[in-house]
Amino acid sequence: YTLAQIDSPQVVTAASFAVSSLSEAPYSFASNVGAEAGYVVKVAKAWQQVVAGMNFRLVVIIENATGECIGSFTATVYDHFGELSVTKWGKEVGCAQAKGLLEPQGSTFGDDDEDFN
Repeated sequence: YTLAQIDSPQVVTAASFAVSSLSEAPYSFASNVGAEAGYVVKVAKAWQQVVAGMNFRLVVIIENATGECIGSFTATVYDHFGELSVTKWGKEVGCAQAKGLLEPQGSTFGDDDEDFN
């Protein structure tokens, strides 16, 4: 995996897809997302891997319309030439830790499997 631009269209699309699939996820906040109108999806960090398509490892933040963090998580999304699927739901991440990744000297969050399990 190599670092990916968090604002690239492919990364943003993968993150939005993961959020739209949260009903399948094991996260404590997942049921709150469907009830929230106007939530915002932010990508805190992303990695990509070229396969027969593209894998994206993501750290995703979900905020409500007022900017309050609803929840944050890691996931791996597979983009098979436009057909998306979540291949792995990673761990739930604290909002402060995920938001720290957005800072110029953000907190460390490795791209190894330990941070995604």
